[in-house]
Amino acid sequence: MSEIEFGRIDSSANFKIRNIENVKNEKLKKYVGEFVGSVFSNILKEMDKTILRSDLIRENNAEKWFREMLYDEYSNLLARENFKSVTERILSQLSLKSYNVAVDK
Repeated sequence: MSEIEFGRIDSSANFKIRNIENVKNEKLKKYVGEFVGSVFSNILKEMDKTILRSDLIRENNAEKWFREMLYDEYSNLLARENFKSVTERILSQLSLKSYNVAVDK
């Protein structure tokens, strides 16, 4: 009877550990996606600075603010859809370091 109880405790403990690891991996994946998105946001904003603008039609702060938000959304979309390989590569490197796994080359 005690073996069965230990088996139940052990399996539930393993289940809880796996759930904790899954939650950690999901959080890490979210933060890596945000990091890649912020990198591309900075790239888009720097590219925008190279566009020649005329003083014929003045630009107000609302338009600047909207453009920055638009670039942020574009960068998040880029990170999620087009640059998954970059996100996955960073995620794999971070997860290897967090679990101290040696990689054979």
